[in-house]
Amino acid sequence: MSQPEPEYIEPTHTVINEQPGMGIVWEKFAPRLAMVFENTVFANAERYSNRKYTEHAYSGGSWTHKTYSNGAICFVPASDRSFELTGDGDVIYVPEGITVSADAFGIIVCLFVYSNMAFWAEEKGHTALMEWLSAQYHLLRDAVYSGDGHPERNLIAQADD
Repeated sequence: MSQPEPEYIEPTHTVINEQPGMGIVWEKFAPRLAMVFENTVFANAERYSNRKYTEHAYSGGSWTHKTYSNGAICFVPASDRSFELTGDGDVIYVPEGITVSADAFGIIVCLFVYSNMAFWAEEKGHTALMEWLSAQYHLLRDAVYSGDGHPERNLIAQADD
């Protein structure tokens, strides 16, 4: 008599630490790279939600960082408001009018930044940095999509396609 195969249950990755600011970047990178990373996050946030004079456009503000149980690190606006994604036709392709929470917006921005900076680091010969950025991209995707995942994972997937 054969035994039934055990059911595979995907892990659900939860936020285990949340702190104001982006201080963790300064722990992971040399100061110059930390500034580049922070500025890239902020610039891309503005680029991906750039409808001026609307209540859902990104216009700066404080950020916080979250660490997930699988080791993923994500930066999100410290806000309860929502953000409308806008594409420029070159970098981000999203259907017009998708509005997401600050949490989902930060995840989308981080996925793009991790991916783009990993390619930049590889091009510059920064292998260790490229590997870390690439790993963060995959860990964050895993945290968003595995198990119950993020409540807005379908909207995140539309932007991260």
